[in-house]
Amino acid sequence: MSGDMQHAWARQTITRLLEGSSLGVRAVVVANAAELHERIGGAIAETLWGLAVVMPVDEAAPYTGPLNQQPIPADAADLLAQLVPIVVANASDTGLNLGLLAILSDLWPHVATEERPLIRVRFLNGLMERASTLGNRGEVPRESVVTTAELRVWNRYMPTATGDSGTAADLQRIFTAATAQEAYHLLADHLIGGMDPGTLARILGTLAMQTADQRRDPDGMLLLPLVGALAAERLSATCPPELYTVLLFQLAHQLWWCASRAGLLRRTGSEDQIVDFTLEITKGNAVGVRRYARGLRLDEAGWWAALTPAACAVAARGPAHTQRAVLATWTLAMRSGNRVVAPDDAAAIAAILADDVR
Repeated sequence: MSGDMQHAWARQTITRLLEGSSLGVRAVVVANAAELHERIGGAIAETLWGLAVVMPVDEAAPYTGPLNQQPIPADAADLLAQLVPIVVANASDTGLNLGLLAILSDLWPHVATEERPLIRVRFLNGLMERASTLGNRGEVPRESVVTTAELRVWNRYMPTATGDSGTAADLQRIFTAATAQEAYHLLADHLIGGMDPGTLARILGTLAMQTADQRRDPDGMLLLPLVGALAAERLSATCPPELYTVLLFQLAHQLWWCASRAGLLRRTGSEDQIVDFTLEITKGNAVGVRRYARGLRLDEAGWWAALTPAACAVAARGPAHTQRAVLATWTLAMRSGNRVVAPDDAAAIAAILADDVR
């Protein structure tokens, strides 16, 4: 979310978030679908919202620990000051956690006083269950998550800093680093060299989009880290600075794992010109639709007109497919803003939708 959602849509979102006992993937999908109404509107937003709200609600065991006894935050800044240390200390799916933090920060002014404890405990329920079940079937792999204890160990072996942050292109080396520790050292060098953390978050998102463009991702492993990168960019101005840096390290580790250890294969196939974009998406022709999408991006109206039936066709297959369609469409809408859709972004999102076919 962008922080400027209209009150009516914010209230609809809050009502949906309170339907389950937890805040998880469904909460992110519903909130992002709501924002699509204000970002792009039209049939695509209407269809994706309708499918998002009928997804199974997020559920988790009740959290009864002391963290739920803290005072209810008065505003979004207080909320982040309270929740971010808990997120950092209970590492799990960083992309998902960042997405939820950004959503709660944006919604908080619209949440009624009596609803605030209910929203917070649902966040804690989900966070604590994800941390306690890390690596279990259906959860993110343990190797894709880095804890603060592991970061401290890696920091002890940090080479002498050069004081030079290098260029944005240098950050690509993070995704091809031989080890997680090496990737951490590369990112730390950029921060020590003075690169703005918010800018760094956006660059990580761009590199993740390039990975999605180049690699098959049938399980959608890159989707929540992509959402997390956009969320991190928005949180850069309000998140406690020292903890924000830790979240960036945790996000970068998740992205490194996706690019280097998740077994995502390079795309292969014919780049022959296609005629029916939606048909080729539903057939799983990722290579063909990438080329088609790059041509459409020069005409923004034409791009969204072409994407609508394709995204809706993917979303209609069921909840997991709705998740893919909403998160992909929202990512593209947020990254493009009021600008023409970038060619790499258009190609990556088209390929992500086509990857829905196994």
